[in-house]
Amino acid sequence: MNAGYFASPWPAEDGGPQRLQTAPLQATLGLTEAEGLGAVVRRTCVSTMVVLGAPGEVFLLTHSVLRAHLGLPTTARVERIDPLSLRTIAASPRLAGGPMWPGGIDATIHMCIVALYFNDLASFCLFRPLFVGLT
Repeated sequence: MNAGYFASPWPAEDGGPQRLQTAPLQATLGLTEAEGLGAVVRRTCVSTMVVLGAPGEVFLLTHSVLRAHLGLPTTARVERIDPLSLRTIAASPRLAGGPMWPGGIDATIHMCIVALYFNDLASFCLFRPLFVGLT
């Protein structure tokens, strides 16, 4: 994978800075012949990006795009979600923004999630109280 990114199958938008939109060749689902795939659905207002940290860590970027239709500034936040139920485990503080912009998140080699939304840059370390438990 790319230097600076956490060694996960999907650490950044489009799989990394080269935007290849593919997972590394060694990434597999690891299913046995007895296992199958299923689907879980969760409604969100606007979710634009998911990145993976360590096994079982899934991070979702959401924002308040509907405010932009009213001429109001938007916000974004990063949620750590359960990989099976998709329920929110923890959420970052809201990142202030202006008109709608999708923003971006990635998982760094230092085990932090970096989120950028307009002029608001935030880093949430995966194993520190700054992120874990915030709602």
